[in-house]
Amino acid sequence: MAPTRRGARRTTAAATTAEAAAEVEHEPAATTPAEGGGGGRGGRRAVARSIKKPAADTADAAEPVKAGRKKTAKRTADEDDEGEEEDREAAAEDEAKAKRPKKSPASPAAPTRRGRRGKAAAVSEPDVPDSPDELPEEPAASAKPASATVTAAATTVGVDDDSDFVEPASKPTNKTMPEKYSLADPANGAAAGEAGAVVKICSWNVAGVQAALKKGLVDYVRAENPDVLCLQETKTAGEPKEGLLKDLYPHQFWTSPPTGEKKGRYYGGVAVLSKVRPISWTGGIGVPEDDEGRAVVAEFESLHLIHTYVPNASTKLVRLPEKQRYNSAMEALMKRLDATGKPVVWCGDLNVAHDAIDLNNPKGNVRNAGFTVEERGDFSRILSGGATSTPGPAAVASAVGAAAPFVDVWRQLHPRVRDYSYFGYRQNCRERYAGWRLDYFVASRRLVEQVRGCVMRTDAYGAADHVPLVLALARVRL
Repeated sequence: MAPTRRGARRTTAAATTAEAAAEVEHEPAATTPAEGGGGGRGGRRAVARSIKKPAADTADAAEPVKAGRKKTAKRTADEDDEGEEEDREAAAEDEAKAKRPKKSPASPAAPTRRGRRGKAAAVSEPDVPDSPDELPEEPAASAKPASATVTAAATTVGVDDDSDFVEPASKPTNKTMPEKYSLADPANGAAAGEAGAVVKICSWNVAGVQAALKKGLVDYVRAENPDVLCLQETKTAGEPKEGLLKDLYPHQFWTSPPTGEKKGRYYGGVAVLSKVRPISWTGGIGVPEDDEGRAVVAEFESLHLIHTYVPNASTKLVRLPEKQRYNSAMEALMKRLDATGKPVVWCGDLNVAHDAIDLNNPKGNVRNAGFTVEERGDFSRILSGGATSTPGPAAVASAVGAAAPFVDVWRQLHPRVRDYSYFGYRQNCRERYAGWRLDYFVASRRLVEQVRGCVMRTDAYGAADHVPLVLALARVRL
């Protein structure tokens, strides 16, 4: 007996429901920021990567994938490093959306993209920025000059409390490098007799030397004129063929990509450019990640210099074990070199925000790469010489006080200043001055009395998504 018209509609609806159910079986659950996906663009990519194709015998039952959708290849470990920016910015996007004012229960629900035609979609509303501009200004009387000598007193910043801080003296929002530079000397507090003995070391993640060269890298370096220049994420297969600033830095050490790495897919690499030839220098710290070209260790007359681009824990923290192994090796190396009698200076993009005031959105990143308890705890353990693995400088001060063998120099000079060295390109991070402090100078405790300044060149932005960090040391010979 032929079905009635109503029965036919029911049959068709049931078939459609079955087809939809078959397709849903192949769709993974959405990734949440707490899992490391961060939502937003990074989260959608993670979902796209994990969608499984239906079996051939059920292809007719499942609804076809939308035409034109491109397949997304799984990220390599190096590509995860480049994905760091998207992960952090996606988390910032989710946090900004979460801070929107909640509507009362009586208010009608906001329409979605599938709502009635002619009504604005809720997802098109602008984000409410969690702007630092709303925070209290720094009292002039409490401001410390950048040239002040480091004291032995430990910082009092809370481990998880980001309320006790002051704003930086300036918050530039430029997106391109300045045409002219008027750089304050970080060592302007040095005694007159020390003027000829002050050494400047500059650390900078350039996010690709070739790209940065087109955006003002050389102009900045010539204006800064450091004695030693440390570059991270060079993305080059050794020294560039055309050379780089050979007239200023005749002695250069460039790491190379892993053997067989395809051109255009190398996201690592570091380089040390020096006016003075070091006694020795080597690539790596003795871990498998050395094959990614992440470290250079140089010995000078007065100090050991360790320059690293520390691995990123990556999306969903898949590389957290490798990063913790790297941190353990770094701890052992720091102790061994410090025991030789020469102090140690460790610099670079360390891919960690040690405390809540070291990033704009701590609550939204508690389980994202760069702000996990494990990474922050590793940094505390390095600073304290193994005395504590509790995150934050307050924990280090509580465990060992002024006896901590190593010092986070910038934080020691600016114990309550909330400033950043990295600003992502998305989510208007630069305009909002919403970033992370990922770049560091760590020095042996006995070297701190020779520190004459440590400054972030926050106006030198645009050649890369990081800004340079400069350390000035007195009575040091290279």
